[in-house]
Amino acid sequence: MEHPRSRLLEVLGQLPTGVTGIPRLKEWDAVALVEVPELEASPLRELELDALPDGGLDARADEAVPREALERLAAELDARLARPYEALAVRRDGRLWAIGANAVRLGEPLELGDLPAGTVELVRAPGGDTTLSVDGEDVDPGDEALYAAAAAELARVGSERFESFVARADRGAGGRWHVTVDPL
Repeated sequence: MEHPRSRLLEVLGQLPTGVTGIPRLKEWDAVALVEVPELEASPLRELELDALPDGGLDARADEAVPREALERLAAELDARLARPYEALAVRRDGRLWAIGANAVRLGEPLELGDLPAGTVELVRAPGGDTTLSVDGEDVDPGDEALYAAAAAELARVGSERFESFVARADRGAGGRWHVTVDPL
């Protein structure tokens, strides 16, 4: 199931600015152009970067990225945006990289183990009915056992705060899980 915001962004992105009276949604919370000499000889074209609140940096790329390069990219964004944030860096030319970042609402760390998912969400409705979805899709009956412990942990965390809630765990950098709980 497609997230409603994704559909909204798709529709609004097809309309020229001014037609709806709604300004174009910004894509990035912060952007920068950065010279990264450490990557000049690298064939790498882009990389994803997670800047963690504790000062850590995690990168996802097709090859190893020198720590100095990550720190150089993050330093430019740190001057414009508070951590935590997720960023995408794309090579413009030789040493010049464009990088855009969005702030991340991490929530609290949670141990869910190594699940084959990026997002696990448990919704407890006011009547007590619960639904579990993984990466935006309802869990297949054959996979319920795989996610049973995660569902129980999300139910525990959500129930501590609200009677009816949405508890969402997102896999962060390094396989860490972070949960946010919102009331219904």
